[in-house]
Amino acid sequence: MKKLVLLTALLCTLAWTADNTTAKPVSRPATPQTDAITIPQMLSYQGRLTDTAGRAVRDSSYSMRFRLYTLPSGGSPFWNETQTVQTRGGLFSALLGSVSPVGSVPDAGVLYLGMQVGAAELTPRLRIVSAAYAYKADTANYALAGGGDNAWVRVGLDSVLYTIRNLGIARGGADNALRGNQAFTHTNLGVACTTGASGQDYHHATVGGGEANVSGHTHATVGGGYGNVARYEAATVGGGYQTAAASFRATVGGGYCNVARAAYATVCGGYRDSASGAYSFAANASSAAAHSNSAAFNGQTTTASDQTRVGILSKASGTFTIDHPLDPSGTILNHYFIEGPEMLNIYRGSVVLDAAGRADVTLPAYFDALNRNPMVQLTGVGTREVIYVAEDVFGSRFTIGGPAGAKVYWQVTGERRDVSAEATRRMMPVEQPKTGPLAGRMLDDEFLSGCMEQLVREGKAQGIDFRTEAGRQRYEDMKRMLEEPKK
Repeated sequence: MKKLVLLTALLCTLAWTADNTTAKPVSRPATPQTDAITIPQMLSYQGRLTDTAGRAVRDSSYSMRFRLYTLPSGGSPFWNETQTVQTRGGLFSALLGSVSPVGSVPDAGVLYLGMQVGAAELTPRLRIVSAAYAYKADTANYALAGGGDNAWVRVGLDSVLYTIRNLGIARGGADNALRGNQAFTHTNLGVACTTGASGQDYHHATVGGGEANVSGHTHATVGGGYGNVARYEAATVGGGYQTAAASFRATVGGGYCNVARAAYATVCGGYRDSASGAYSFAANASSAAAHSNSAAFNGQTTTASDQTRVGILSKASGTFTIDHPLDPSGTILNHYFIEGPEMLNIYRGSVVLDAAGRADVTLPAYFDALNRNPMVQLTGVGTREVIYVAEDVFGSRFTIGGPAGAKVYWQVTGERRDVSAEATRRMMPVEQPKTGPLAGRMLDDEFLSGCMEQLVREGKAQGIDFRTEAGRQRYEDMKRMLEEPKK
């Protein structure tokens, strides 16, 4: 009986196309021409045929039957074919599958090759390992993305692989799902994550990582995190925990339990923030931009469209800016804020004294609840006689005295005493020592570092300079960074 001495078992296989058609290479500019690939359903095998004494059989043609088993002995083959091989010094080569294609290999990881020359099968069977399981790249269990199998093409000398056709990508063994009729355009690299929706043509949905995330619409993206959802077209979630971009082109940067509910709404991060108005923006913690084109910070909730709502606004200086009423198309009108060491409310009006030379003034009903330390200022119109406060402010009213029939302009100021004002006084007293990161820093320098470039450009910087060298250096660094992209 002849026996088979195995020298080499070289099984060089790649995933093949299901229809064995020649695919066209991707056309990309300025790259070398690529070759179309048809990947055969075959295994390459090489062996040496000897007689019972171990001598190589004479050079000739031999009919050999090849079989693939899942057992080392016994059992039935799941594939077989007969070939005629040519030996030289006993050596021969064969392409298994050239007669009958090897359609698949077993999942269990056990594969044995049996060969027969003449009446009996040679022993022992050869255990096939490793390379044969490159076949698994061709199966739906391993390529979880739909749309069929695809060859890959190496383009140029940059070691980049491009697919010939659309190819969905999913991390295997992680309970991910690519759903819908365009699933072959999806990318899902997370764990227990989903892209697309069953029966829908949502394309290019992406989950970059994380766990239990959903990218459920065309061009929707979830970068990572846990339990995040981007369910509308072009919605984006960067990461975080249980956040949601719940409308058309809405964005959530991250954070915890944040939601952007309206078109083009944005939540940058934080905790339980919401942006439910179109083009709205929310940040920090428990902020709610509830109106269109509004912004909410510091746990505040907007009360109108086109509004920015903050808890405490601190500034180096401030203005309001409008079109100049006398030249609205050519001039801007700037008015500057009035500042002082007190948080004051101002109420004003005019009265005419009665025949008894008296006038009662009624302030808003909430005046006493909102204000403390009220003060009254009076100006008589067309009279030099004394105008005076006959009865001081009590509750929400006061009385003016003077000549009968006189017209009086009045103004009342009150210092705010509501809870928000009191909290601000305690956090930001009128005189505040610099501690921690504020120590040794000049706030003037920080302000100038942002506006000095404009002053210089407009020729208005004379007499204005930084108070410390460190401040000027920050300004120079900022200028350099702004100029770098232009180079």
